[in-house]
Amino acid sequence: MSKAEERALEVYPIESHEMYDDLYRQRNAYVKGYYQAEKDNELTWEDVSKIISIDQQVCGTMGISDYTHNHQQAMEEVLRQFKDLKHSNKI
Repeated sequence: MSKAEERALEVYPIESHEMYDDLYRQRNAYVKGYYQAEKDNELTWEDVSKIISIDQQVCGTMGISDYTHNHQQAMEEVLRQFKDLKHSNKI
C-alpha cells in the first residue's frame, strides 16, 4: 500500500458496509489529489539549474571558506531564495 493510500485510509476509514461506496470515492479522490500534489512539487531540470545558479551566488557572497564552514546555513539560504522565486512565479 502506498503512502497516499495509507493516508487516505486514515482520513476516510472503512467504518461500515453502507458507507463503503462513498468512502471509496473520497479515498480515491484523496489518493489522486496526493499524487497530483507530488507531481506538481517535483523538481524539474530547470529548477535544479536555478538552484545551482543560486548556490553559486550564495557561495560568491559568503566566500568559499565561509560557505564551506557554514554549509547548512548556505544551503538554507539557497533553499529560501529558491522558494521565494517559486512563490513569485519567476521560475
